[in-house]
Amino acid sequence: MGTSFARQGRLDESIEEYLKARELDPLSSIIARSVTLPHYLKRDYVRALELLRQANELGPPWTTTFEMGIYIQNRSFNEALAELEKAKRERPSDPLLIYDTGMVYAAQGKRTEALQIIKELEEMSGANLSQAHWIAKICAT
Repeated sequence: MGTSFARQGRLDESIEEYLKARELDPLSSIIARSVTLPHYLKRDYVRALELLRQANELGPPWTTTFEMGIYIQNRSFNEALAELEKAKRERPSDPLLIYDTGMVYAAQGKRTEALQIIKELEEMSGANLSQAHWIAKICAT
């Protein structure tokens, strides 16, 4: 229900549902990570980052595409890059991690580095352009 309410813009109700889910399964990193979404959509970036850090203690980071937005909105670029480097040790070719790195570089105004990430995603995509949506998002940042 939390996801459904978030998609409907009913963010306070979304938070309530996610908190109920957390009570039922307090060790779930997925549920803990999900509760950050309505806070992010409410533009409560500080709270979203606090909750994201708690979720990262429960399980692996970088499992959703909106996590990077939380770091970017808080301008926590160095923290994001450090977390990405840790995750890349276990998931070195994960396109989500590569994309997230590109988003940090773009948000920092590091054009050369962001373009290098785009090139890497293009190479991963090949002819089918499977990573095109992430490339477009980096370009738009």
